[in-house]
Amino acid sequence: MATRENQSIQIALIITFMLTVGLGISTFSLWKSNQTTQDARKSAETERDASKMLYEIENYKSLAYLYMLGDASKERPNRTDLTDTSRRLRQQYPANAKEMDTIEARLELFDKDMATYAYDVPEAERGYRNIPDRLEKAIRSKNAAYIAERERATTLKTDYEQRMTNETKSTQDATQKLTQVRGEVTSEIQKYGAERKRINSEKESQKAAFASSVSQLTSANQKDKQEIVGLTKKVDMMADTLAVRRSKDERRSKSFEIPDGRVTLVNDRKGTVWINLGLADGLRELTTFGVYDFKEDGVMRNEKEIKARIQVIKVLDQHLAEARITEDELQDPILPGDQIHSPAWQAGTRIHFALAGFFDVNGDGKSDRDTIRNMIASVGGIIDAEVHDDGSKTGKITARTRYVIKSDYEKLGGAKGYHDLMNEIQFHDVEQISLESFLNYVGWKQETLWVTLGRGADSKNFIRGLTEREKPSTLSNESFRQRQPLKKPGRGDDGAF
Repeated sequence: MATRENQSIQIALIITFMLTVGLGISTFSLWKSNQTTQDARKSAETERDASKMLYEIENYKSLAYLYMLGDASKERPNRTDLTDTSRRLRQQYPANAKEMDTIEARLELFDKDMATYAYDVPEAERGYRNIPDRLEKAIRSKNAAYIAERERATTLKTDYEQRMTNETKSTQDATQKLTQVRGEVTSEIQKYGAERKRINSEKESQKAAFASSVSQLTSANQKDKQEIVGLTKKVDMMADTLAVRRSKDERRSKSFEIPDGRVTLVNDRKGTVWINLGLADGLRELTTFGVYDFKEDGVMRNEKEIKARIQVIKVLDQHLAEARITEDELQDPILPGDQIHSPAWQAGTRIHFALAGFFDVNGDGKSDRDTIRNMIASVGGIIDAEVHDDGSKTGKITARTRYVIKSDYEKLGGAKGYHDLMNEIQFHDVEQISLESFLNYVGWKQETLWVTLGRGADSKNFIRGLTEREKPSTLSNESFRQRQPLKKPGRGDDGAF
């Protein structure tokens, strides 16, 4: 029993080994077949390139022979085309320069032959095809001369016998040459017929290719029309968006006449006021406001309506803040109930700006761009786009851009960025205000610090003045008197006020 089992195992091992060997032989055969296929492909590509090169060179030869043959049809190339084709083939196939030299040498020989045998023929009609006719005419002329000479020899046989012999020999030579030329011409005519047949075949194939190109162009034209329809829809959509934008801007411009808040209390002695804006309104310190009379029915209509300017120094409560008076007039002081407004600030929102031009706030000829930036940043404003002092433009105008602050652009390093930004502004219909108007509306004023000079002057006064100026006033428990506009004093008896 054990012997039979061992024999079965041995038979199984032999069969497994034979199958393994067979599988290996099959795999090797398949790999070898694939390698042979790749080699054949590479060889075919090499033969294709060689055939293409041979075709272009043979085509050039055919064109050259057609030119030298002197065909008067439209298919006959000119010398300039042959020269351009030769130059291109030399650059593309430098290895065939010798064969190209042979063709060009034949063209040079053709030029010499034409200068000899067809010097009075127009260049467009020159060719070996026309030379036999010219030679035939010449031979006929010679024959006529020969006949005339022979008739004269009849009467002058002695004198012209030798000449007749020579003329006969010349005629025989000419006849042989004529026969030889006619044979060559016949051969060239046969070649020309075969070449013309080939050219006609190529013409038909090119015609089919042209029809295919026309079909492709028609398909591309239909695709372009579809793209035009899509772009037209986009333009209509943009026009609708612009109309909505302008409608929003019209509604927004009406809000310019609404004040941001009002003055609640005035401390005449310390030069401070309290306003009804605070933390809940998003108010920040250093925000500046223009003050309008409480009787005015709107704000920001005319810069002359601004009676004073204030700057927030401390935010005290949800709707309470303390501000210092930076500019006012004794004839028209700030009163409780007066309206305040700033184009750089709006309760609960962040105003978006754009800057365009060279900003010189204090008139010293130097750029104060950082001052404008700080003024906008101090009230939480955002600068969407800006034309820098060198003329470069950064950012872009958006639908949220509310104001563009304009100034002189001639001092910029270049005007392109300025004009590009103005085009965007016109497209989005953004409100434009000048630098001077912006400074007046936000209540900005350049402060001048001074100390008394001369004997007894103390530099500590200047430092002390700075220290005191930097300390904000706080709300005290002192009573506030009601401020009224100053009355003009009566005229004295002596005429003095």
